[in-house]
Amino acid sequence: MQQNLFEKDNTPDNKSGLIASNAKKIVSKEQLAFNKLTGKINSLQQKIESTTISLQKINIIYHSQVSPKICELGKLKISLAHLLHSKRKMVKLTNVKNEKLNYTIYNLLDDAFSVIEPEEKAIELYNHYSPGASFEEEVKEQKVNAMDELSEMFYEQFGVKMDFSNVDENTDYEKLQQQIEEQMQNAEYKQPVSKDRKKTKKQIDKEVMEERKEAIKSKSLRSIYLSLAKMLHPDTVTDEALKIEKEEMMKMVTLAYNQKNLMELLRLEMQWVNNHQDSLANLDKNTLEIYIDLLKDQAKDLQSQLQMLYLNPAYSSIAHYPLYSEVVALKHLDEDVKIYTLTNKNVEDKITGLQSELYLKAVINGCIEDFYGEDINEMDFDTMMEMMMRKH
Repeated sequence: MQQNLFEKDNTPDNKSGLIASNAKKIVSKEQLAFNKLTGKINSLQQKIESTTISLQKINIIYHSQVSPKICELGKLKISLAHLLHSKRKMVKLTNVKNEKLNYTIYNLLDDAFSVIEPEEKAIELYNHYSPGASFEEEVKEQKVNAMDELSEMFYEQFGVKMDFSNVDENTDYEKLQQQIEEQMQNAEYKQPVSKDRKKTKKQIDKEVMEERKEAIKSKSLRSIYLSLAKMLHPDTVTDEALKIEKEEMMKMVTLAYNQKNLMELLRLEMQWVNNHQDSLANLDKNTLEIYIDLLKDQAKDLQSQLQMLYLNPAYSSIAHYPLYSEVVALKHLDEDVKIYTLTNKNVEDKITGLQSELYLKAVINGCIEDFYGEDINEMDFDTMMEMMMRKH
């Protein structure tokens, strides 16, 4: 839990164990900005943590309960398509029915291929009924379109042009995410200036500020840690309250150092300076402004991390669930299990009917009626419940 560095009152922080000085402090505009940013950063960190936990929970449930049902449905659709192809020769259908049956078989295969890897015989059957391109051509086109859409989405949302054409199942997604964040940062700070034009005072001041920010950032973790460890050494302290405060602060410093968290070490350094000087007059205003800018950078990075969570390919299967709260998402997961259970039973019944060859024409017509021009993955829950009621 991050603390505000600058407090208007002297209330001790019971959670951290730190004891503030007894003198009231006048809070400047910069100090208020610092406190607001530390609060925002704390909130974003908590949001990232809770969102990650929620996404992981939803993802685990989806892949353990819903995904197996979807894969089972894909296999059943392929089996049904093969049976419809072989059994159609045994019945006489009108030209219109034959055309609809063609598209029904194609539709079943097309739906199935979106969730499972097809075998060679299934691909051959798909190519036989496909009204357009072959399976191989469609896969290639879909990949190009998907990568183009992803690039366009990133450009619209972040103003960054990314090339995703080489992304595949072997891609190192952690490395890809790092590249995206670097591109976003470069795009944000890139300020092209004409060579023929002199830089304005504002541009020069900004460059100086950036240089000072980089100088603070370049302070090594170890140097900050050793500096704080020296200040916080409790052995020479006789005041028991101050000794406890130093011990608690040292625990946080050590944790930040072990986690290689530069920003947290800088924050703790600033906090100690603030709490242990009679006045902040000794604190250089420009340095404080630089710390504020560093915190703004951290807040932007955390905001990007939060957005990237929803774009993580690991959660692509559950991309629509995070639109809801976790409770509602779990309810939808439960409903999806029921939908796919009923859908699978429906397809199994059709397969049994075709295999028995009793009332074959009626079963084929039933398949056309149920599956022609309709993605049964998209059947709404009410429709599925009506089917269930009819069966009972």
